Amino acid sequence: MKRDPNKTQILIGISLLLAAVLCTVAAFYSLISEQRAKLDEISTLKEQVALINAEKETAEGKAAELEDAKGRSIEIEKLIGESRKIYGDEEKGRTTGLLWVDREESRFIITLGVLNGLVKGSLVTVYDGDKTVATLLVEVPMDVISYTRPLSRKIEDFTEDYYRVKIEGGKTSDDATVDETAP
Repeated sequence: MKRDPNKTQILIGISLLLAAVLCTVAAFYSLISEQRAKLDEISTLKEQVALINAEKETAEGKAAELEDAKGRSIEIEKLIGESRKIYGDEEKGRTTGLLWVDREESRFIITLGVLNGLVKGSLVTVYDGDKTVATLLVEVPMDVISYTRPLSRKIEDFTEDYYRVKIEGGKTSDDATVDETAP
């Protein structure tokens, strides 16, 4: 029995058509896989950009804080030099001043400063009349005022808004016991 040449050609044609369809499917699969890989890469890059932008904002905020702190820093020698030009000898030799208890901001501000010989860590005695009320620790001395905090008292213990203060012989916090729990 002889094979029909038409059947053979039809089988070859169908085989070639199937091969062409398979090659087309493989090509589309390859293109789709590449597209998915690129989309995944784009998604990863977007996440990285968002992370970098967040880090950039954090760094810019920190830089702004440091720039602000730099602008607020005070050179003590320069401050003393400028203060000596502005204030007279009477101010320079003053060892007594006033304490203002700022209840709204919970601050203790005295009218003595670097020009009067105070430095960070200096101790100042607070008087109500002739009675000793507390001892203050100088935290931020400026030209003729200083920000302080009491060593062992709380703001509620100060019933008046103003008190008399006196520098007592150049004592510093190294000479006293500091109560770190006081505000």
